[in-house]
Amino acid sequence: MRESRTITSTSISFSAAKAAPGQGLTIEAKVSPAESGPVAIEIERFDPVFGWQFYREVHASVSGGAASVPFTPPAVGRWRAKATYEGSRTASPSAVGFTYLLVS
Repeated sequence: MRESRTITSTSISFSAAKAAPGQGLTIEAKVSPAESGPVAIEIERFDPVFGWQFYREVHASVSGGAASVPFTPPAVGRWRAKATYEGSRTASPSAVGFTYLLVS
């Protein structure tokens, strides 16, 4: 039996493009059309010697097409995040590339 699921697209953003170390922000993932289900957000920091380094992966639940997670950058530098919507019984998975944050 064939199953059909809604095709989705995912977007991600920080609540600000620039921040100070220790400043509380949010990372918001949106799924269109407005679906529900799990989303994974991967956060990386830029190391001048070794390049982009994994920092943390956060899991959240999208409800009504949006999920928001708190993020407090611990140090000065460049940060980035990407999101992967893991799909549901009625919606297909989708992912989005990086959004960037400058902490100074």
